[in-house]
Amino acid sequence: MRVFLKMNIQELKEKFDHLTSNGKSWQLEDIYVVAPYPTRDFFSSFLEIFHPTNKLFLFIDDGWPADRVEEIEEVIKNKKINSTINRISAQDGGFVHAKIYFFKWKNKNNIYMRHLLIGSANASSYGFGSHAETYALIWIGDLDAPENKKTFPLENTYFKKLADKNQCEQCDVGFASNSWISLPALKVVSKDHGGSAEAFDSWLRRGLLCHKYDPSANFGKIVLQANEPLRDSETMNAFVQAKLNEVSLTTQISYPYLRTSDRKGKNGANWKASYLIETIYGHWVSEECYRALGNTFTSGDNSIRKINIDKLKSGDKFENKINELIEKLNSVVNALGGKASKYLKTKDGRCDAKHYQTLATKKISNDRDLASDIHFKNRFVSGYSFTQAPSMSEADFNEFALSFCDEIIFEIGKPKSYSKIARILKPLIGDEKKNSSKALLNELRNNWGEYKSELREYWK
Repeated sequence: MRVFLKMNIQELKEKFDHLTSNGKSWQLEDIYVVAPYPTRDFFSSFLEIFHPTNKLFLFIDDGWPADRVEEIEEVIKNKKINSTINRISAQDGGFVHAKIYFFKWKNKNNIYMRHLLIGSANASSYGFGSHAETYALIWIGDLDAPENKKTFPLENTYFKKLADKNQCEQCDVGFASNSWISLPALKVVSKDHGGSAEAFDSWLRRGLLCHKYDPSANFGKIVLQANEPLRDSETMNAFVQAKLNEVSLTTQISYPYLRTSDRKGKNGANWKASYLIETIYGHWVSEECYRALGNTFTSGDNSIRKINIDKLKSGDKFENKINELIEKLNSVVNALGGKASKYLKTKDGRCDAKHYQTLATKKISNDRDLASDIHFKNRFVSGYSFTQAPSMSEADFNEFALSFCDEIIFEIGKPKSYSKIARILKPLIGDEKKNSSKALLNELRNNWGEYKSELREYWK
């Protein structure tokens, strides 16, 4: 057994190279990975090095978002690896925190060797990278028996049982005179890894949080720096008269070349009252609801932002806007006369057009790069940001869940509520559950089967 405190994927490979360099030419046949919160980036790197010839078995916590699982599935498919991906939970429906990696090697003589890697490292670039984690790599030397003879009990009683029978009991294994490891009882809750969550907590954890999104302060603006702060009223007035926005007592001057809002646009956020639930971390929406209706969750003035960001992505150089900026700067130079050079770069009694054209062109190019990011574009156009709920401790998650239930109770108590979730639950739960967020939370957790079919489709 070897214990490490920090290790990346390449270092893990080097350790395996050392363990398997005994002249027997080992090939990696199977990998079993219990990874509650895996990432695409990890598997992109991991499967470049650890490429099983037979199969990858991946077991993911039921609360992990479906879109992230689909990203991993696409990576595995592109690398042409045979795999199965299952959703799992603890036997009582609780979260899965275990991180377990089981490697099965084979040589040309059908001799097998197996390694078990356990610790705190999740299947992410942070778990095998920048984070301080613990890793225990266990090599059982007596496992190199031909397949037609006795195989390693842990493989049959734990990993194969989880893969074939959809559940495994807690497994305690001794591997030295006074050493042992314990692996948790697990169950497969869904073989449809993109399907709906099978527990209330998992359903809640898979949801997204909505926040009003204000675009980057300088996006869609050509930002200039004055040579000196604009202190006196005459100077300030010259810039104000030129209609150069956001002139202040600092040296920053910005000129918007994109319209990012329309004052006549309506709020357009009535969908919040119907589909979202306010919590201590923001407005929550279910994964299924967001997938179905997310493109309608926008502010009322989003059309002007979509038109303008499409112009930016199309390659529009905004030459008319750059020329307009030069004209405005020249009007400042005319108003300030000889002292204009204290604030602006000038040439022959006018602003240095080539200098400012270069700055403006570069800024528009940088904005174009940002607009090509699909996540930024979605936030910018809709006016809202939808993000996965942050990782939480059990105590923090419980507070989050209680705040969810508290809002449901508040909506149920209204004479008329637009909340679709509250309207579904109101006739289904007893009066005692309508007065206590803790009682409602326990009801949803313990009797999720009675509510899940309707709540998972509340948005319809």
